[in-house]
Amino acid sequence: MDDPSAHASKLLAYFQRMRKSGQLIDMLLEVEEQVFPCHRAVLSACSAYFHAMFTCGLNETRQRTVRLLEVSAESVAQLIEFAYTGKVEVGRHNVYELYAAACFFQVPQIKKECARFLRRHLDVTNCVQTYVMSDLYGLQSVRKASMRLITEHFLQVSQSRVFLEMPAFQLQDVIASDDVMVTAEQDIVDVIMTWVRVEPEERGKHLPELLMRVRVPYHVFHDDKLEENLETESSDANQQKMSRGNTTFTESLVQLVPRLGFYMKNCIIFHTMSDSLGKGSM
Repeated sequence: MDDPSAHASKLLAYFQRMRKSGQLIDMLLEVEEQVFPCHRAVLSACSAYFHAMFTCGLNETRQRTVRLLEVSAESVAQLIEFAYTGKVEVGRHNVYELYAAACFFQVPQIKKECARFLRRHLDVTNCVQTYVMSDLYGLQSVRKASMRLITEHFLQVSQSRVFLEMPAFQLQDVIASDDVMVTAEQDIVDVIMTWVRVEPEERGKHLPELLMRVRVPYHVFHDDKLEENLETESSDANQQKMSRGNTTFTESLVQLVPRLGFYMKNCIIFHTMSDSLGKGSM
């Protein structure tokens, strides 16, 4: 008797030949004006999404053509190829889109392969995009590795287009890290203001909570330039929040812990300020 795994491979190869020749096709997937002939059984065996679609009495159970939205034709083509061959091509050009599609269609094997690729090819040029995606989908090991690269090369990556498109809550997570490599906290303020300037009306409302992640009291880095930026790019309501006095702002600050990149003189300032605050509360 043939090895069961060999039999399974032959069976899958036979389905692939039938798909290529259009034999026993029982459905068509339509994506971005492209049509993919398929077998429901093969897709259902590969994807929990398709299994539910074809077995739970939905309209798609009886439809010859099923139209898919919010996914690309390239990703669906890769998914179908994997369903019939067990092989998937993952590269820099498609890994983010493919991982998102694998999550959507619930194909754990492709998710695992994409995650492996991201870990192996993570570098300073893609760490921000990888962080954004891994944070969104809860891919913790990749998120941690990409965050480490962002903090180590903060001033470099913060100038990238992808970084400036980062949602506010993710930017807060980054600048809240003790590991951000900057030599002065003013660098953090400059990055915040650059991010806000991309969409001042929309992002200005996030300015107060972003500045709360700065590690020094407001008056330490407050200068005429920053004051002018705040007046220009934050709403009246936000300016009121920021202008209730340095006391309100400093009381809400995170613990005054120096970041990894600080010069020794800045560390001395931090420890002195921390001691002063501690004595004041006794």
